[in-house]
Amino acid sequence: MEINASRDVKPISDFRKDTAGVLKRLKATRQPVLLTQHGRSVAVLLDIEEY
Repeated sequence: MEINASRDVKPISDFRKDTAGVLKRLKATRQPVLLTQHGRSVAVLLDIEEY
C-alpha cells in the first residue's frame, strides 16, 4: 500500500474541520488516512472493513 501525501496525510486540524468528508473518502477509497499534529504523525484512520 502506497501513501499519497496530498490525499492520505491530513493535519488533525483539517480532520476536525471536515470529519464527515474525511470519513466519506476513507470509506470510498479504503485507503488509510495518516493524521499529523505539529507536522508529526499521531494516528492512522482505517476503514472498518480494512481493520
